[in-house]
This record gives sequence, structure tokens and C-alpha cells, in this order.
Amino acid sequence: MGEQSINGRKSSSPVHSAAAEQTEREMLRLKSENEELKRRLNELEIASLSVREARRAALNLMEDAVLSHRRAEKLNVELRESEDRLREVDRRKNHFLAMLGHELRNPLAAIRAGVMLLGSDKAKEETKAATLPIVAQQVMHMERLVEDLLEVSRIAQGRVRIHKEPVGVESVLQGAIDMALAEWGADGFQVHVAPGSESLTVFADRVRLTQVFVNILTNAMKYSGEARRIDVAIGRADGAAEIRIRDYGQGISAALLPHIFEPFVQAKPGLTLEGGLGLGLTVVRQLVEAHGGRISASSDGEGKGSEFSIRIPLCAGAP
Repeated sequence: MGEQSINGRKSSSPVHSAAAEQTEREMLRLKSENEELKRRLNELEIASLSVREARRAALNLMEDAVLSHRRAEKLNVELRESEDRLREVDRRKNHFLAMLGHELRNPLAAIRAGVMLLGSDKAKEETKAATLPIVAQQVMHMERLVEDLLEVSRIAQGRVRIHKEPVGVESVLQGAIDMALAEWGADGFQVHVAPGSESLTVFADRVRLTQVFVNILTNAMKYSGEARRIDVAIGRADGAAEIRIRDYGQGISAALLPHIFEPFVQAKPGLTLEGGLGLGLTVVRQLVEAHGGRISASSDGEGKGSEFSIRIPLCAGAP
């Protein structure tokens, strides 16, 4: 029922056709809505991607701003530190100039007085004979001051040539001890050497290495105080010959210790150099470093002595 047969074929009723058309329209509407939904979803995805990119860009900008701020703070700190260093250099320069004038004026005054005495007809011959060694000593002191200045300048400009050759540490050290005792006076000093279990050979400039040892030894003698004892130990450490020179004198203050090898550095009177420009240890450090070595100083404080450790690389192939 509901269908009629015309010439053996079925024909849809009007009701069925209307339903089919309505269904088709509904499907087209749903398809259109589905496409619209897809389009909006695509737009949302694009918008979401843009938001994420914008957020990422904002975070990157924030990170860049934070890094820039940190870099600016670091630069400000470095600038302040540079200004402090420049002020300290300027202070040391002024102190050095005053000290240089003092160090030159004293021996010049002694030399002038001695020359006037030697030229006087009223001075006794015994007095004149006693004056000559004093004048000679003051001249040597001035020569040493000038040589220290020139040495620092030459090393800083790379004009000091190091002539390296295989050198026995023990022989150079013993020669330096003899020179230091001769310069400072052997009377009353005790220098104890503890040799290592083996002979050590370094690739070094004999003259410059002797200069290093003599400087440290005479410094130790100068500040040994009443102890008048110096201990020297020779050993091997990390592929280098290590020479440790210890005195039991007035020591080095904690404030001075980090700056002991800097030029023109002196602590309060009575605790460091008695005369001189404070250049000796600077020269020593530069010469040691020119050999590829290193030097360090240690002290338990004022009145407790000090120790200097010098390391010079051993010859290649040394056992």
C-alpha cells in the first residue's frame, strides 16, 4: 500500500518525496554547519597558535630584559671595580713616588756628607777611612734601587731574554745560599737544606734562577728576626722541582699576603721591607713565570714566620 504500479514500476508517493527532500536539505545544512565548524576550529587553532607565539615572544622578551638587566648590573659592578682599581693604582703611584724620593734622598744625603768629609782637610785619616765603606754601601743601595726599577720595566716590556739549559737545582740553590750569606752576612745565620731523595734537573736560565733564590733568601734573612734560622727543602711536585724556603721571623699579615707579589706593595712600618721599593718579589714572580713556573707565599700571621714555594718545570724526559 502507499505505492502504485505503473507499467510494472513503482512510484514514490508525495509524502515520501517530501521526506527525502527534507532529509537532503537537513544533510546539506549539517554539512554546511560542519564545514563552518571546521572553519571556525581552524581559525581558533590559528588564533591559539598566534597567542602561543605571542606568549612565547613575550617570554623571550622578558628573558632578554632580565638578561640585559643582569648584564647591566654586572657591567656596573665591573665598572665600579675598575674605578676602585684605578684609584688604588693612583694611590700606589703616589705612595711609590713619595717612597722613591725618600729612598733616594737618604743615601744621597749620606754620600754628600761622606764626600764633604773626605774633602775636608780637618778630618782625620782614620775618619776618612771609616767613611769610604759607608759611601760605597750607599752607592750600592742606590744601584740596587735603580736596577730593580729597570728590571721590572724590562720584564714588563718583554725585553728580558731567558737562556734556558738543563740546570741542577741543588747546585744553583747552594750557589744562591752562598751569595745571600755573603751579601747579608753569614755570622749567626743558620741555613738548613733538606735535599730531596733524588737530584732534580730543570730547564732554566742559571743566572735568573740564582737571582730568584738569592732574592727570596735575602728577604728571609732580613725578616728572620732573632731566630736567624732558614729552612730550605727540595722536592718534586706535579712534574716540577719544588723549592720551599721558610723563615721563623715576623711573618706576613693576612691583609698583605694576597698582594705580596704586586709592585710597590708594603705594609705598615716594621712589618715589611726595611728600605727598598717593594719590587723584589714582583721581579721574582715575573722571572719564575717566565720559566713556566709559579711561586706562592704562605704565613700563619704576624710573628709566625713565612714560607715561599717555588716550582720550576723539570726537564722533559726527567724521571
